[in-house]
Amino acid sequence: MKRPIPKTRSRAQRAFFAWLNEATPRFKIPLCIEKRTDKDVIFSFVGIPAAIRGYLTFDYMCWERSLNTRKKQFTVRKISGGEVIISVDWQDQSWDILLCLEVLPERTARGYVCHECEPEARELFPSREALWKDHLFEPLLKWINEELATARAVGIYQTRDEGGTWAKLLYSNVDSESDYRIAELGIDKDRSAAL
Repeated sequence: MKRPIPKTRSRAQRAFFAWLNEATPRFKIPLCIEKRTDKDVIFSFVGIPAAIRGYLTFDYMCWERSLNTRKKQFTVRKISGGEVIISVDWQDQSWDILLCLEVLPERTARGYVCHECEPEARELFPSREALWKDHLFEPLLKWINEELATARAVGIYQTRDEGGTWAKLLYSNVDSESDYRIAELGIDKDRSAAL
């Protein structure tokens, strides 16, 4: 079922929601949009513990510093990009990031490339939308379908001195780090009841 695309000034968010409408039938676990601001989209997943949240932002920036050896001077430029983060936040604490995807679109004379990619591996895209789809949206769908949808639970871990925390998706009952596990959040395999 197609969802209405929210009105937004953000070209990137319009691209995300248009892609989401087209891609929805391919999701093994549907997304629930929790909140949208001018800069962010926060989402959760049907049948997945609320501790796992997704964040899509196009307010991601980096500064590139390069040396012009001929002129013997540095140049600095700001590159704006986007990122998708899937995090585990449990008991009012950020425990870990399960997925982090980043893209830094850079315009060239022939189209767009991702500045984050190695120069020899940079693929050319006709638009920023095509680049976002390839580097953010489709990898998110693949992670959801291949990783999240096949997990049976999320393990929450902490070092004995409580100085370090981490989380990971659990696929079987065997866990080599079980001595550090302090919680296990089950994943609802029958998502049809939640739809």
